[in-house]
Amino acid sequence: MSKAKSINLISLAKSSSGSSQIKASTFVSKVVKTDFFELEKPIWLVLLSGKIIIDFESGDYRILKHGDSLELEKGTILKYLPLEESVILSFDTQA
Repeated sequence: MSKAKSINLISLAKSSSGSSQIKASTFVSKVVKTDFFELEKPIWLVLLSGKIIIDFESGDYRILKHGDSLELEKGTILKYLPLEESVILSFDTQA
């Protein structure tokens, strides 16, 4: 018998008040509009639902749609601009 357990990450994020920790270095959360902030660790993002703009302080930006992913380096300065209700999965790639 398998010990694998499925998790509905979208429901998990929508039911919480912000972010839910699955493992020490993996988080799922509903995306909210932010001001610019600096990443303390390198991360890998996967958009589970919705559509967001990741706006970089340098003037560049990325539009992520359901299923898109992006790897970001430590020290990157960015902000999130959700275009619709969105859920993101993030992995600390430094762990």
